Amino acid sequence: GEQSVSDIQARLKQSGETLAYTTVMTVLVRLHAKELVKRRKDGRPYLYSASKRKEASAPNLFDRFTRSLFGAERLKPVLSLLNTDE
Repeated sequence: GEQSVSDIQARLKQSGETLAYTTVMTVLVRLHAKELVKRRKDGRPYLYSASKRKEASAPNLFDRFTRSLFGAERLKPVLSLLNTDE
C-alpha cells in the first residue's frame, strides 16, 4: 500500500535500521525518478507505493540502482519495502 516517508522510516526503525528521514526520502525520490515507485500528493506529504510497471528493463535498472547506490546493504530494508508484487 501507500506509505509516507515517515511511515517507512518508522517501520525501518522497528526492524532495527535507524536511518535519517532525509536518507529515506532521497532513496524514494530517486526510485520515483526511475519510475520504480509511484507517488501521489496527500496534503503536504507524498505517499509512495511500488510501481506496477512490468517492462523488461525495470528489473535490470532496479538491480543496477541497488548495487551502485547501496552496495553496503545498509538501505536494503528500504528497498525491500518497495520491492513487492502487490
